Amino acid sequence: MIIMNSNLENAMAKQTEQATIQAMVESINNGMIPQGSATPDSNCSAEVQGVPVGEKTSGTATSGTVPSNPYLKKWDGIPLQPGILYHRNQMIGLPECCIMENRLAVNRAEGWLKICRETGMAQPAKYVKASVVKAAGFTPAIIDSDGTPHPVPDEQVPYCYAKMDGHGRCAAHDIDLAKAKEDPDHKPFDFTFLFDDIMDPDLFLKQFISINFDTKKTTNAELTGYAAAVHKDPYTEYYHKLLKDGYVAKAAAYYTFGKEPTREDMKKINEGKSVNVNEEQVNAIRKALEVYKNVFVGNASAKLLHGVPLAKWTYNKVKSCGDKEAFATQIAQKFNSLDAKQIAEMQDARGVKNDKTQTTEVVLGELFDKIFNN
Repeated sequence: MIIMNSNLENAMAKQTEQATIQAMVESINNGMIPQGSATPDSNCSAEVQGVPVGEKTSGTATSGTVPSNPYLKKWDGIPLQPGILYHRNQMIGLPECCIMENRLAVNRAEGWLKICRETGMAQPAKYVKASVVKAAGFTPAIIDSDGTPHPVPDEQVPYCYAKMDGHGRCAAHDIDLAKAKEDPDHKPFDFTFLFDDIMDPDLFLKQFISINFDTKKTTNAELTGYAAAVHKDPYTEYYHKLLKDGYVAKAAAYYTFGKEPTREDMKKINEGKSVNVNEEQVNAIRKALEVYKNVFVGNASAKLLHGVPLAKWTYNKVKSCGDKEAFATQIAQKFNSLDAKQIAEMQDARGVKNDKTQTTEVVLGELFDKIFNN
């Protein structure tokens, strides 16, 4: 009797589940949720089949059946679980959406596409239940390729997952997926993501704000530190040593590369490739620096020696002069003859507040010119 009751309960549960899913499918003719999808708020799974979809679709939705692209695979209908690294190429049909209030991702899609195709995803994206996004006060939405948002109807929110982090990379992957669905030979980049089963809207809100507010962009100085450790390039090692000695990053760049590194330069540096530098110019600047190190000694002169004004003035002088070697010789002659009073004057130099024509850099530049030209 117990077995019969148990079987009956299981059968009724299964019928209820199937009825719920069928009702859901029939009520969402716009196609944002694939047929047979299980709600993220349940533990059930369902067989996923390719079905027609409407004009407004999530990135992994597809019209008809999945094309015979070996790099794509349909979602198996099992609700997302924490601790599993998912591959979006193998989740075709997953009901997903974006956070409408997040900064527009489509404007960043092409840039991210180039990066992700070249280097892959350095870190996974993060998905949550769309219901917690809604509860936190945000709007789960499907975003068109032109950036037009289409809010997910309230009755469909429980059946969707939302991207919490990775909107830009996901927009890029949408482009790659679209191509893969048309071209069976195209391999889209591997978009990976994790699912976090956050239930507390307040916690979600705090984490979402932290993702967008607390992230600190890696500086050029930090990037060259990585390159110096990995590639052992003499230029980056020299630059990194100056930073350790207390030089301002921009000043260290002038003394190392004879210029301010561009974004392309930084990319080359971190790939272990050589950066184009004017060696004659760099040699003259470094000779000048060795003179400065012997002249500006002690804590009182540290700011002057390590700062940008002296480095930038030296760079501009070297760049404009014809004979770089003669410049280095003149620097040695003029600065080695400085007396304590002149050094103190430079140490105490200050610009005029709110006067861009008399900044500290300008004032010091005039003092450097006076020394160099006398």
